[in-house]
Amino acid sequence: MEVISVATIQQFLKEGHFELEPSQRRLCLPILKRIIDKLQRGARFTAIHVADGKIVNGHHRYISYTFLKLPIEITNWTKNQGQESITWDQVIIDEADWDTPEEIEDHERTSFP
Repeated sequence: MEVISVATIQQFLKEGHFELEPSQRRLCLPILKRIIDKLQRGARFTAIHVADGKIVNGHHRYISYTFLKLPIEITNWTKNQGQESITWDQVIIDEADWDTPEEIEDHERTSFP
C-alpha cells in the first residue's frame, strides 16, 4: 500500500473519478490516514449523507473508501443551506489533526464490528 501523504491525497483528488461532489473545502490528513488504516483492518463505518449528488456528511469516509476502491453505503439526506459548490481538486488537505486524543480513542472502539 502506498504511503498516505498530502501529495498522495491531492493527486488522488485531482485525478480520481468521483460520483459525488464535496460540500466542504478542507479534509484532515490524520483523519484520512486513520480511516484508511481501519478500513484495511476490517472496520466499517456508517453511511454517508448525500443530497442532490453532494456529500452533506462523510467526506473523509467517502474519500477513504474511494481511495481503497471499496463500496460505501449512501443515505439520501436533506441539503444544507448555503452549501458550497466546489470540485475535489479545490479541496485543501490539512495536516493538523482535528480530533482530540479522546475522540481518536472513542472512534477506535466504535469502528470495528
